[in-house]
Amino acid sequence: MTRLFACLLLAICTWTSAAMADPQSQQERLKQSDAFYAAGNYTSAYQIADALAKEGYAPAYGRLGQLYSEGNGVAQSKMLARHWYSKGAENGDVMSTYNMGIYNDVGIAGPKDPTAALAYYKRAADLGDAKGAFNAGQMLVTG
Repeated sequence: MTRLFACLLLAICTWTSAAMADPQSQQERLKQSDAFYAAGNYTSAYQIADALAKEGYAPAYGRLGQLYSEGNGVAQSKMLARHWYSKGAENGDVMSTYNMGIYNDVGIAGPKDPTAALAYYKRAADLGDAKGAFNAGQMLVTG
């Protein structure tokens, strides 16, 4: 009975450690995706970002949004880009949050919503994004 319990405990620990990805490793893998993206190898950039997104790594949502928005390595889809940017923004990704501001400001793959756009820009600014701060300021000045 003790041996069965030990085996079960080992299996659970192994599964848990495999399921919980190392954040440092995720950052390094996203850097690989960024390097592939910069080199024009969009398929590899997509594959890495997709795997990271499946692990719940928020910055990967932004990369997927960018790939779908531009149609690099995947069929262009502003709707899928919006989906990924929204998911990233919900999880605190700066790029995704800023891009949701753009999508709402302009009305890309959804209605134009200045109130939501301003909220996303402000949140992006709070996360340290200078473009988000600038756009929020512009909206507040111009109305």
